[in-house]
Order: sequence, then C-alpha cells, then structure tokens
Amino acid sequence: MTEAVLKATRRRFTADYKQRILREAGACKGSGQIAALLRREGLHWSHLTNWRGQAQAGANAALAPKKRGPTSRQADRRDQRIAELERALTKQTERAERAEALIDVQKKSLCAFQASAAKPGGAELLTTVLEAAPQVGVSAACAALGVARSTYYRERSPVFGPKSRRSSLPHRLCDEGRVASAEHESF
Repeated sequence: MTEAVLKATRRRFTADYKQRILREAGACKGSGQIAALLRREGLHWSHLTNWRGQAQAGANAALAPKKRGPTSRQADRRDQRIAELERALTKQTERAERAEALIDVQKKSLCAFQASAAKPGGAELLTTVLEAAPQVGVSAACAALGVARSTYYRERSPVFGPKSRRSSLPHRLCDEGRVASAEHESF
C-alpha cells in the first residue's frame, strides 16, 4: 500500500516492472483479479492501458520511461566543430579586414606626410584620421598615424567661437545716460 507523503514525487516505472505487471495482468482469469493487482501495486487502470499500447508498439525501448518536456537533440561533434570553425573564420576575416584598413590608413598617412613636409602633423594627417576612424576605430586610427585622440575629437567638434560674457552690472547705463553722466562729470 502506498503512503501519503508531505511532498509528492512522480513515480517512475522501469521497463522490467511494466513487463512484469503486464504478464501478471495477462495471467489473471477470474473477475476482480486485475483490480486486486492494480490496488496491490498502487496503479491506475490507465497505466495498464498505456503500457499495453506501448508493448504493442515496440519492445523495451517503447516501455522505457520518457523524460518530460521537449526532446533534446544530441549535437553531433562534427556540427560543433563546424560551428567553432565558422566562428573562428568570421573572427579572423574581421581581423584581416581591419588590418588591411589600417595598412591603407598608414599608406595614406605616409602620402600626407610627404605632401606636407613643412607641417608633418597638419591638416592632411587629420583628414586621413577622420576618413579612417569609421572603418578601423578612432583609437586604432590615431595610434597608427601617431595623432593624439584629443586632436581628433577637437577637429571633429564644431567651433562656436568665443563665448559672450555677461555684464557684471545688471543695470548698466544706456548710451544717453552715459553721455549725460560724462557731461555732468566734466563740470
């Protein structure tokens, strides 16, 4: 007889147990014997019905307990290796493209340096950094060309001109008042 426990756990039946119960149920001839078997084992009629269907469908594999939830597909080692190699190839391709872009930046900087011999860190070099930054990144472009990042950001930001200063005297004299004040002091 089964006992009531505080926390119910799902019962799991082995394939051998299911086969034994099916054999015993098949051997029952008199009325009430199957019901007595089910009571003795703590089973329900639906267990017996399901197991009979499984036994007709297949051998031990069909009678084995099945995990609940979605079936997990075992990944093939070759598939895993292919995925790893594809990730590595993508990473190496990106690195190669970035390296080619940096080499192009350095070639451009050499041309800009030779073009402006009088001003080696001039506008041509900053123009090259401005063109290369979206492709290879600001830090890499500045490092490859020997330009400070602050110079890049200063060149990139808009110029607003000098800030207007606010008067320290909130009540300044208007032009007429200044003229009148000057005339009054001259007397």
